[in-house]
Amino acid sequence: MIRLPFATLTAALFFSKLCPVEANVIISEFLASNVSGLTDEDGDNSDWLELSNPSSVAVDLTGWWLTDDESDLTAWQIPALVLQPGEKVVVFASNKNRAVAGQQLHTNFRLSASGEFLALVRPDGTTIESSFAPAYPQQYPDISYGVGSSGGSTTSLVGAGSPVRYLVPGDASVDVGGANPFHVATFDDSSWTAAEMGVGYATSAQDPYNAFIGTGGNLLGPLYLENTSVYLRIPFNLDQPELVTSLQFSARYDDGFAIYINGSPILASALGPSDGVWDFEANASANHSDTEAIALQPFPINLAGVNLLAGENILAVHGLNRSATSSDFLFDCELTAQSSGQGTVELVYLQSPSPGLDNGSGVVDLGPVISNVTENPERPDLSLQSALTITATIDEVSSPVAEVTLFHRQGFGAESSLTMRDDGVAPDALAADGIYTVDLPLTGLDPGGMVRWRVEARDTNGTTSKDPFFQDPLNSPEYYGTAAIDPDLSSNLPVLEWFIANPTAANSRSGTRVAVLHLGEFYDNVFCR
Repeated sequence: MIRLPFATLTAALFFSKLCPVEANVIISEFLASNVSGLTDEDGDNSDWLELSNPSSVAVDLTGWWLTDDESDLTAWQIPALVLQPGEKVVVFASNKNRAVAGQQLHTNFRLSASGEFLALVRPDGTTIESSFAPAYPQQYPDISYGVGSSGGSTTSLVGAGSPVRYLVPGDASVDVGGANPFHVATFDDSSWTAAEMGVGYATSAQDPYNAFIGTGGNLLGPLYLENTSVYLRIPFNLDQPELVTSLQFSARYDDGFAIYINGSPILASALGPSDGVWDFEANASANHSDTEAIALQPFPINLAGVNLLAGENILAVHGLNRSATSSDFLFDCELTAQSSGQGTVELVYLQSPSPGLDNGSGVVDLGPVISNVTENPERPDLSLQSALTITATIDEVSSPVAEVTLFHRQGFGAESSLTMRDDGVAPDALAADGIYTVDLPLTGLDPGGMVRWRVEARDTNGTTSKDPFFQDPLNSPEYYGTAAIDPDLSSNLPVLEWFIANPTAANSRSGTRVAVLHLGEFYDNVFCR
């Protein structure tokens, strides 16, 4: 079970929007297409929903129900659980059906990304406490939906190239818990080495970490064979900290770390020292694989544990390596802030999901809904056809659809674009049925050659959506695709076809991104080495 405090004032605003006055608990956020976000105890990216208690009294949820079926309000029963005032709980909608008090909770249903009914029901099995009815709207990968402000903003506080000062400690003089701890905002770091994010080292020129090490951030001399700990101080500025509703932190790391803001307790950590002692001699408790280390991993931050300041703030980091003889080390991170604005509190898409934490600002409209894009079509035979017909269903949300565009490319060449139409003129089958069509030309494509495509739709308000969504460049496809039939390729065994822009990089430790076609299924943006 994941249970964290929730800001009562914010929750009260959410509460009044989503449920009747007598209600005590609301469904404040959910994620119906979890690709690379929160993981459950099995390591799976299960869908999840969040229950919040914005009231001033504890609520006993024992025997209450969660359901995604309006005709079955008693689909899954909550075990013994008391939600304190201002508290929230995350329940995984994984279909794993686990209802053991004190452990992570899993419903017996999953959430549909295409939209469905969702409700919290009182123990009588008929009284709906909080619901999305008749259905919540279309959902998108790694974007949650819930109550938030549509007038807020997102600010990048720390990222690639941010200034940083570092020290490889030789004694305990600036350890956290000592007389002069390095993590407090007032610490004097003027004698530390200045650099730009990220920091790390690699003993091989082919190591993928080199791409993430900023100017002055090579620690090969100071850290390699010398220590397993490095201290970092990264300044960032806030004009109005009182408007910040949530912080989002993500990191690339090898092998472990802990972070603090302005002398706070540890806000997020990974693979900390086995003995739990975060001192100058600490080392990571395990190795973090190179492949996982270069993927930006999100970590929740409880804003209640942070004292943000107007002006300069300090993100302090204790970076850990597994051993001093390790061939590489990396720490790189991003920190963003969601701030409230003058917008009303309403149901919004939250591009920075915050399970168990305060919801930030979001957008009411992500643009037209794109679905049913042509995927894995029959492979084109270049001796018989010169074009591939691509269709996509486009539904307006708040404004009429103004334009639909197909972007396509052959192999790893430049993108070209074509206008998709719903006018009943060939190749479009029927006018105004919401299905937009275009013929993608295959001129110039070689037998066995790859062709890829993606769709963008813009409404009359100028809001643009795309499919594939391509939310995470390291863990999501950018295109749909296929390859032309190669008449010279014949085998009785299944064939795995790779499309690689740089074969040399694929054979190096740093690896590269490739596309794969196997048994008629096309996989884009796959990491290979």
